[in-house]
Amino acid sequence: MAKDLSKHQEGIVKRYYEHHETIQSDKVSQIVSDLYLAEDDKARTKLWGRVQIALMRLNVDATLLANVVRKRDLEALAKIAADVDAGRPSKAPPPESAGEAPCGDRSVGEARRQRAAQDGHDSLEDLNLKRALKAFRRKLKTLRRDDESRLGNRYVTSGRTSEICAITPPDEFPAPVWQKLAELGRLKDAGGGTYELP
Repeated sequence: MAKDLSKHQEGIVKRYYEHHETIQSDKVSQIVSDLYLAEDDKARTKLWGRVQIALMRLNVDATLLANVVRKRDLEALAKIAADVDAGRPSKAPPPESAGEAPCGDRSVGEARRQRAAQDGHDSLEDLNLKRALKAFRRKLKTLRRDDESRLGNRYVTSGRTSEICAITPPDEFPAPVWQKLAELGRLKDAGGGTYELP
């Protein structure tokens, strides 16, 4: 049974979402610094993957991001990080040759919506709603287990039950699906883009 958040917890959640972009931007800057200092290929590969995910969360142009990561271009990555930090959107470069068709200026959000449409995840039919609810429960269960298995002060798990009740829903289903589930009473809108089980 999901518990209501206290005023203190609501404040923490609200502040996190208010400062989400700043947190992600700081994370990108830290990873770029780590990439400059990384000495082995394995560490570099891992860092490139992390920075790509962090920039996708900040809605950097998908085409530009794919080109930078593919080429492992640290200078271009540093420029993107500076643009993100300054709040300027990064633009995709024009196609390399006249024979190439442009991919368009798609954000990660638009790419996700297109992928959801192709996979049928944007449908509001009952079967898709059931799939979305199942994915939501799976994510909630995983986050709660992770929270419960945290180590305490003495290098053992605390054995306490998780207080996580509201989460951001899985990305593969678009916002209208979660809104429909909330309308039907299968989920409860907790605000700030989070939902909880009723």
